[in-house]
Amino acid sequence: MTESSLKYRDRVDRRLQRETAEPSVGRRRRHRLDPGCGDPRRDPRARPGLTRGTDGRSIPRSAHRTQAAHPEAVVNARGLGLMTAIEFDTKQRREDVIDAALQRGLLTLGCGHTTLRLLPPLDVRERELDIAVDLLDDAIEDVAADATPSRAD
Repeated sequence: MTESSLKYRDRVDRRLQRETAEPSVGRRRRHRLDPGCGDPRRDPRARPGLTRGTDGRSIPRSAHRTQAAHPEAVVNARGLGLMTAIEFDTKQRREDVIDAALQRGLLTLGCGHTTLRLLPPLDVRERELDIAVDLLDDAIEDVAADATPSRAD
């Protein structure tokens, strides 16, 4: 065998010994390019944007504020982290809010008969969360204002 092939074989043997050795307790092997290994709770890049926008608003908290502002339209608002659901009084009102949000450039999904679902990706930026909350608030406000009967006295 040549000298270079012996060096290569020694490197392979050392690497196999390292890989078959007992891993240290509590130490998690990571790839150098993926600090969280796909786990958003451990990934330092995902932590700041998980639930809050740049002004400190969380998406579920904003949904509860929307419910308080429009109790005639919004029956229930619930959420955990980025997953948020807003339940409306009728299916037609939910469809109107979905259309109004889409006209503003916000894509939302219906869930069940009267519920609107928001589920942004985990890598969403804080500024994008703020924009989405503002667009949804405007859409709900417009739909609730159109449905409010005007009195002509």
